[in-house]
Amino acid sequence: MSQINEALIGVDYHHTVNAYLVRDKLMNIDPNEHVVHSLQKLGYFNLNMSGEIQKFIVSETTKKIQLSLNDDMDSTYRYKTVDQIMEEVKNSKEFNNFMYKLNHRFSRAITLSTFLKNPDMEKFYNSLSFEELNYLGY
Repeated sequence: MSQINEALIGVDYHHTVNAYLVRDKLMNIDPNEHVVHSLQKLGYFNLNMSGEIQKFIVSETTKKIQLSLNDDMDSTYRYKTVDQIMEEVKNSKEFNNFMYKLNHRFSRAITLSTFLKNPDMEKFYNSLSFEELNYLGY
């Protein structure tokens, strides 16, 4: 394990990638399984875009309906239909932010899924952002 600790000296991107490669070698980690595990942990494996959108819309609509039911004041949602509330959710700033993040996740999933066929771990790690590498942990 001292080799791993030596590889961890420094916090820049190059050292982080090297630490992962040393760890993989020392622990005899299977590249195929590790790419799948990494994509799962990052939330990029089997990403269902339409399902994610539907979950967001239903969740936000439900929150607004509950807010109107719990609100003693005259809620703006109290006299609207569920369809009207869903349309407001779809046209909201929160939905636009959600879609931006989801599109980014989907793009990353497509880019990184190419390593499922050819798991070159050095290229895989270099394709990850520093944040993604750190999220995977040592």
